[in-house]
Amino acid sequence: MPGRDFALGFLSRHKKQLAVRLCQNIKRSRAAVSSKTINDYFDNLTETLKDIPPSNIINYDETNLNNDPLCCLQSETSLSTWIQGGPSKTRYNVTTSGWFDIITFTDWVKTIAVPYLKNLPGQKVLIGDNLTTHLSPEAITLCQQYNIRFAFLPSNSTHLTEPLNIAFFRPMKGAWRKILTNWRQGSGMKEPSIPKDVFPRLLNKLWSALQENLKKMYQLWIS
Repeated sequence: MPGRDFALGFLSRHKKQLAVRLCQNIKRSRAAVSSKTINDYFDNLTETLKDIPPSNIINYDETNLNNDPLCCLQSETSLSTWIQGGPSKTRYNVTTSGWFDIITFTDWVKTIAVPYLKNLPGQKVLIGDNLTTHLSPEAITLCQQYNIRFAFLPSNSTHLTEPLNIAFFRPMKGAWRKILTNWRQGSGMKEPSIPKDVFPRLLNKLWSALQENLKKMYQLWIS
């Protein structure tokens, strides 16, 4: 049977035609999402976003980076050293699970989304899933005050309809793997996981890499 060397050689010979992908299991509930559900969602979204400029639209979601979640740290309390050296204007929070809960989402709405959107003219829209942790009476009331509407994705469809999942998280995690590999081969060689006071500095490197990729994409687009 062909071995590992054959596989690597095959990939190398056909690197222009092939791209590496990560395997991901799809739950039955996700696989059961029908084309009608997707079409109905985009029909409704088209009507919701009619005459709204792109600057007035925010898509929200969260994902995890290897070893520690992005900006929402797994802890009951936080230390000042855990937020030093990260990208400017980044918001940090903690939960016991390391994932957003209703308190952290409300905090995000109050400190990130509303300050950005409130001074923009016209209707504004937040696009995201309809998890209960993404809704609170306080967040809804606050958004109503500044003419901000929620547009929810169909249940179990984020792998198909979530803009961040489809277009942004994959290249972000690719860049993160490179940064993590370099760190493990250097100062993180003896660390079992990323210390929380090191994470912001690695996050800053990730942000710089993403900004550089966006610049390259823009240059290709205008050329």
